[in-house]
Amino acid sequence: MFSRRLPWKNLRQQATEQVEQQVFSVRSAQLCLGLAYATLALVAILRLGNLVVPIVSTAMAIGAFLTARRVADVSLPWPEIWRVGGVGVIVLAIGAYAVALGGEHALNWAAVVLAYCAGNRIRASGYLRR
Repeated sequence: MFSRRLPWKNLRQQATEQVEQQVFSVRSAQLCLGLAYATLALVAILRLGNLVVPIVSTAMAIGAFLTARRVADVSLPWPEIWRVGGVGVIVLAIGAYAVALGGEHALNWAAVVLAYCAGNRIRASGYLRR
């Protein structure tokens, strides 16, 4: 008697198929992560008062930029975004926690590590050519 399909099940399936058909650029995701890393590194540097950390962070970012490889310009479906940037989001969360609540040693770590990650991801995006 109730063997008909309910209309919301069909709508949910259509919405899932539409999301799987939409794609994102891997290089754009790399650039977004790189800019987020650079922003957090800058905040960490500004919270510190010494001159050594900005010099080391800049050197790390330049070194990472010069030694990193560009990723291929590939478009992937949206459900695959966690494979591309999952670890990056974890590093961003830890870095944001260190920048927001950490002491001097945590800020030193965050500035250098996030600057390295920023240089690496920005080079991987391929938008800045050497």
